[in-house]
Amino acid sequence: MNGQTALITVMVPVYNVEAYLEKCIESIRNQTYTRLEILLIDDGSTDSCPAICDAAAGKDARIRVVHQKNKGRSGARNTALQEATGEYLLFVDGDDWIDRDCVEMLYKEASDYKAQLVVGRYRAVYADRQEDQSTGERLVLTGGEPLEFYVRGRNDYQNVNSVCVKLYEKELVSDIRFEEGRYYEDILFVTQVYAKCRKCVYLDRAFYNYNIATPSSITFAGVNELTFRDEIPAFYEKERFLVSMGREDLAEAYAFFRYERLLTYYRDCFRAGGKQAEEYARRIRKQVQNDRKQVYLLCRKGEGKFLSRTGLKIFLRSGTLYRAYYGLLKWIGERKKG
Repeated sequence: MNGQTALITVMVPVYNVEAYLEKCIESIRNQTYTRLEILLIDDGSTDSCPAICDAAAGKDARIRVVHQKNKGRSGARNTALQEATGEYLLFVDGDDWIDRDCVEMLYKEASDYKAQLVVGRYRAVYADRQEDQSTGERLVLTGGEPLEFYVRGRNDYQNVNSVCVKLYEKELVSDIRFEEGRYYEDILFVTQVYAKCRKCVYLDRAFYNYNIATPSSITFAGVNELTFRDEIPAFYEKERFLVSMGREDLAEAYAFFRYERLLTYYRDCFRAGGKQAEEYARRIRKQVQNDRKQVYLLCRKGEGKFLSRTGLKIFLRSGTLYRAYYGLLKWIGERKKG
């Protein structure tokens, strides 16, 4: 093990997660890497979270609590970035928790490879099960490879927008902040980080327990108004940023991914059923239809897989035909498995 020479700041935005917060804090306090600064940013919680934070600080001198008026998770994260004094930074959400060796292993990779960014993966924790497909494999990415990897992905590696499960060299994020007052703020922030990063290690091992079963989880909520207000606009914002970086190739690859994601949401709505879900499905189809010129251009250029391109073109013609097409593909897939 590398010596525990670097101060590492673990930053926790806290808002009304009293049922989970103590477990989160204890998972950080009990890390095998002990040279920590633990920042708890109480973002105007109205439950017992402020008292839980203060009690934890009374037990551990490494914990520092900041109480502030509610600014949203983006604002809490910006406060954490401003207050952090560590050489490396790690985000943990208040309703999640990390494995005991999380910080030690991420820092070891940063130290061994002199990396500005180390990315692990998360373990999805549901009410009745956990999902972890870690392989233990490692990628060392240099130059423009980190951004390429982030946008295009690679094999079955987990490559997510979340700011968590990532150890940042503080200097790397010194001039990057979250846009306040919105959700899905991770998308542009992480894109900017990868664009700036010149050496990154991706370690395909789960260190982070993502508590998907909690009501506060955005993922748990599925398609909702935030999808249209914040998430879909963030997709377009990311594409524009990639264009501004002179990476039109990556912007086009990401745009195709965006349309695939919208079709996934469309199918989710019809599986859910109900008037609200049907309205969301109509709005998603309208969003894709508004971009029909770009969709056809991406298909002509050969972005994505053939079946995905075919599905998108059918979707532009008819949502009903698309559902039949997808149902046929699913039936064929099940027959092959059987």
